[in-house]
Amino acid sequence: MRVKTDIVPGRYTQIWFTPTVTGQFVSTCAEYCGKGHSDMHAKVFVDSPADYQKWVIEGGDEWKEYKTPADYGRALYSAKGCETCHTLDGRKIADGGPSWLGIFGKMEKMTDGKEYKVDENYVRESMMVPSAKVVAGYQNVMPVFQGLLREREINALIAFIKTVK
Repeated sequence: MRVKTDIVPGRYTQIWFTPTVTGQFVSTCAEYCGKGHSDMHAKVFVDSPADYQKWVIEGGDEWKEYKTPADYGRALYSAKGCETCHTLDGRKIADGGPSWLGIFGKMEKMTDGKEYKVDENYVRESMMVPSAKVVAGYQNVMPVFQGLLREREINALIAFIKTVK
């Protein structure tokens, strides 16, 4: 694609180009830059506009390497940062959220005094609009994942939460 740019430590670098051929390509470092230079490769995926829009909505096929949706959800638990605030063993993390241990199907009391059952709808809402229902004893610090998680990822995380007992 005849594109080259220099990357300077401590600075942000951006490069834009319009590829003319679809396919999968390998990008390599063009100048010797030190130890690990020969390992500096990146994959470049060039899709048609229609295929790209499909990918934006559905994502890739990385989920296919997992045997079950719950297995994929366990991987997402780490990859999406859930483990930063939610434990799997019942421990409470300072400034975190409720542990996922045994939470599915449980009734939880919210800061407004109302109780809700932790089911698929509650978990989904907690990811998309976390300020809607905040569990008593916790702060409203959960980030919004609306637009950041695809439907397949949401379902996988819910499937995983169901297995944490």
